[in-house]
Amino acid sequence: MSGKGYLMLLGEAAGCGLLVVVLGYIIGYMTKSYFGVALPEVCSKWNDKYIMEVNLFLIGFAAHLFFEFSGLNHWYCARR
Repeated sequence: MSGKGYLMLLGEAAGCGLLVVVLGYIIGYMTKSYFGVALPEVCSKWNDKYIMEVNLFLIGFAAHLFFEFSGLNHWYCARR
């Protein structure tokens, strides 16, 4: 893979990471009322540094790279 190919792959991975963050927000909003839990005051600032968003982004980013480098992405596309 060329340098331009790696840059494109990183862009795709960043896009997947952002998509996972957006989906995480949407699903969290939809399930919040169903699974809502009254948390103590000490927990109110647990996400001040956007830990959930960073983790969701990294999961999407890493998953895209994993599927690309393991060959699963190519395998799936070839069988469609």
